Amino acid sequence: MIHLLDRSNSKGLSVLLISILFALILSLFPQLGGAFLVNLGVVELSRAFHQSGIEFTATDGSLPAALSENLLPDTLAKSRNWLEAARAWNRKNARVYYALGRLSIAERNPAAAKSMLITGSQLAPPDRSAYFLLGNLYASQRNLDEAINAWRTARAAAIFLRKAESLWRQIPEAEAQYRLAIAVEPDNYKIFQSLGYFYWNSARPQEAMATLEKAHELAPDNPYTKHLLRGEVLHLQGKYLEASEEFLQAIKLNSSDPQPFYRAGDAFAALGQPGKALDMYKKALSRTPNEGWLLTRIRSVEGATK
Repeated sequence: MIHLLDRSNSKGLSVLLISILFALILSLFPQLGGAFLVNLGVVELSRAFHQSGIEFTATDGSLPAALSENLLPDTLAKSRNWLEAARAWNRKNARVYYALGRLSIAERNPAAAKSMLITGSQLAPPDRSAYFLLGNLYASQRNLDEAINAWRTARAAAIFLRKAESLWRQIPEAEAQYRLAIAVEPDNYKIFQSLGYFYWNSARPQEAMATLEKAHELAPDNPYTKHLLRGEVLHLQGKYLEASEEFLQAIKLNSSDPQPFYRAGDAFAALGQPGKALDMYKKALSRTPNEGWLLTRIRSVEGATK
């Protein structure tokens, strides 16, 4: 019995000494203490997201409508306790505010999330992925103005554009992503250029022409881009000779890009000049190997050259 008491007292004393030593370290190095508390809060928050099947740092637009129902309240409460302790410890730690912002998003409280993220961005560069999730939360609540503002801070147009380009065969879904990208960056010519190609491949020439003309208007004063976009508009207008000339001018300015080569090939094919078309297609293929659709175009004009 005495031995058992000795062991128990020894264990309790060890715990006490470790606690005192830990407190001393934290008092001497306050930044370390704040970081430790933040990490504990983030771990709990990450655990709540993981247990619900939601990616903690998601940037793909996925945010379930019933988010707060999927997350464990106890885990969120633990996270908030640690993060509030971290904020009390150091009110100038941007990570605390960004983590609290994510926590408020998980709790479906956009006003609190926005306040935390704004405070954090006053101390450090904005947490773009957190702002992206905030935009998704606003969108799920039909508050599109606030959603777009959050997505602009997140620079989310590129995310929506990539999503749209991955959904080309799913026309309504792709168009919805293009609309979001344009809402976030209405002056980005690359979005309109991609949308024009989407309409072109969807057999919607009038919409493609109007969209590419818009891209041409918005494009920076870059001769290569201007020639390329002008050639595409002329091609859609059926002015294949003028289009081919624009593409050839683009090639002179940038001979490493396969795009003006295969666009010129399309123009020559439409003009009934399969030899020139074949030459352009092969040059395009040499700059972007393993493109099956280019091989298909090459085969389609090879027969006409024999």
